Amino acid sequence: MACYSLIWRVLERGFSGYNSSNARVVVDDVIPPAGGTIDLKLLLVFFGANDAVLPPDQQIVSEEQAQKGVMVVSQHVDIEEYKVHLRAIAQHKNVKDHGAKVVLVTPPPICEHKILPWKDRRSAVAKQYAEAAISVAEETGVEVLKLWHVFMEEAGWKEGEPLLGEIGVPKSEKLGELLSDGLHLTPKGYKLYFESLVKLLEDKLPDIYNHKRIFPNWGEAPRYQKPDN
Repeated sequence: MACYSLIWRVLERGFSGYNSSNARVVVDDVIPPAGGTIDLKLLLVFFGANDAVLPPDQQIVSEEQAQKGVMVVSQHVDIEEYKVHLRAIAQHKNVKDHGAKVVLVTPPPICEHKILPWKDRRSAVAKQYAEAAISVAEETGVEVLKLWHVFMEEAGWKEGEPLLGEIGVPKSEKLGELLSDGLHLTPKGYKLYFESLVKLLEDKLPDIYNHKRIFPNWGEAPRYQKPDN
């Protein structure tokens, strides 16, 4: 979001490993009430990848992991509960009081080939949670960045074809270029995410996209002048 640094104050509130249930608990602390020093204009809500982890009873621990005493601690959130949490965050009182625009970002796809030996995620399940996020956006009237679809289209996948990322489908090198370990985004993946977000703002939220700059470009920025006295 560096290109918006002269227009907006971009505040990142990422919490490693959090799911939508965790986020709902801390949302009061993350989004301040209106009328303070922060005037919230745009809220990006990006949850679902951790929610979509398989529940503990469906996860497979390899023999090597079992020998190391690896414990199954699941971040799983039921898909209907996930939708409830997304609605609550998107419609939170503080968000409404600010009059902020909201963009839900769907979880990206995963690549089961790259996520081994951890067998706690499924490509088809990631798709279900992405569709759930889209449905919440439609219900609540907020915008949605369909990141799952953006990545799959970039990888050349079309609806009706075998699902890229599944272990039974040949590994997609193009999808792998977007996901460093089968889950987290590579620099190329983040670039595609950002470009897709900017396009969405341009098309759907032009007031955000075209907002005037608060500070000038460096070439136009005034320099400090030493007082005469």
